[in-house]
Amino acid sequence: MAISATNAARAGKDPSAPTFVDFVDVTLDNAYPGGGWPLDLTDYLPHGATVLEVLAPPHVGTGYVPVYDKANSKLVILESGGATNPLVDLTTAAAMDGEVVRLTVLSY
Repeated sequence: MAISATNAARAGKDPSAPTFVDFVDVTLDNAYPGGGWPLDLTDYLPHGATVLEVLAPPHVGTGYVPVYDKANSKLVILESGGATNPLVDLTTAAAMDGEVVRLTVLSY
């Protein structure tokens, strides 16, 4: 079996709407709300920017996985539900207290 790949989108096209890359560092607190912290990334981008994609690497120091929920403008933290279970919303509110998550934001 082989994998296949396609170019899903080429936002920004040529060169009238360039694509930008920004790094946003988020320092977390000890009160994780179920479903994620509210975080509107457009507050940290140039005026009028549109967010295309947000990348957040797994937080190796803690083992948690940050994910940006673009539809709801929230920073969600996922944790393992067990070796054979899917990732689930963080259950310990203070687990990421003081940790810094770097988000790579692609926008146009």
